[in-house]
Amino acid sequence: MYAGELATWKRLDIAMIQVIMVDNGLTQVKSKQLKKGYNTESTSFEKINYKKIVESFGIDAIEANNVTELVDGIKKALELDKPVSIVVKLDGSEYLRMPSAV
Repeated sequence: MYAGELATWKRLDIAMIQVIMVDNGLTQVKSKQLKKGYNTESTSFEKINYKKIVESFGIDAIEANNVTELVDGIKKALELDKPVSIVVKLDGSEYLRMPSAV
């Protein structure tokens, strides 16, 4: 998600749903680094309020913390027929249990 993309999306008023998946870090990268025994600095961040960032461009944003909220958010976004972001909170620890592709 880049500011220029958000500004263009809003200016063109494209009825599209953007899904932002948030795990407060680069957890896939961190998972691979841990499995290889590498240093994991710079892979975790403070909580960023993506909803407020999107809204600062005049775009509606919906938060989803579980599957039910995600489904409801998608239905609502489709009804609005305008630019909408859905911010999905993920548990990044799931990546640690996945087999590594590297």
